[in-house]
This record gives sequence, C-alpha cells and structure tokens, in this order.
Amino acid sequence: MLGYARRILRLEEEARQALAPVKTETALRLGAPEDLAGELLTEALRGFIGERPHLRLEVESGLSNPLLHLYRNGELDILLVKQWGADRDAHARWPEPLSWVCSARGMVADDPLPLVVFPVGALYRQEMIHALESSGRPWRISYSSTSLAGLGPR
Repeated sequence: MLGYARRILRLEEEARQALAPVKTETALRLGAPEDLAGELLTEALRGFIGERPHLRLEVESGLSNPLLHLYRNGELDILLVKQWGADRDAHARWPEPLSWVCSARGMVADDPLPLVVFPVGALYRQEMIHALESSGRPWRISYSSTSLAGLGPR
C-alpha cells in the first residue's frame, strides 16, 4: 500500500502544478548613462528587484543620445538620461554642476588645451568645446572614449 500512497501523492503534486496559475515574468527595460548606472543605482535597484521576484530587470548603459533614441523607439521602458532641456516626455529633472579639471602640472596659456572627451554628439563634449571656442582658447582632442572608466583619472 505504501507504494500506491507515494504514487498518489506524486500524482496529486503533479496535478497541483498543472492546475496552478502560471507565474509570468515581466521585463522592465531601463536605460541609464554609465556614470548614473554605478554603485548608487545598483543599490537602489537591488532593493527594488528584491521586492519583485517576478520582475526581470534589463539595464542598458551608454551615452545619453543613443539611449534616448532607444527609449523613443520603444526599446526601453524607462530612462535616466542627461540633456540640456526637459523634453515633453520627461517626468523629472535636476541640475548637475560642471567643472573643469586640469593636470597638476598646469598648462601653458598659448598651447592648445588637450581634452579628454566622450565621442562626437556627447552632451559634455559639445558644451566643453563651445565654452573653449567662445573664449578663444585653442584646444585639441587628446583622448576620446565611450566609457566613463576610460576617461577617468589615471
């Protein structure tokens, strides 16, 4: 009888699983610039995801303009992005202070200022070059990278 009882219990569990509501996993596609997608965002998302076991988070990190394009094409559900003004689809915004950083060796005033920049079209690159050209300061691109880590101090 024990063998029959075990088989009946296995069949009962199989029937329960077959008739249980299907637990679907929902995806949330988030876009964030690399400098925002660091430790602070990771910590916030860890708690958010921990409270939602059936939510699959997919994060796309990159430059703001390409991320904005993905969002507007429906390839991202939510977006943290950097831009100069708030567009019609912005729900929140905050200012971010900018500053110039120079080598400890200093610079010769007439020499072209060597710039470390993001690629063409990046928000800060455009602002930096505009400020230098407006002041008449000579400049040159000495290093360009799509990665924030590649632009950081050495």
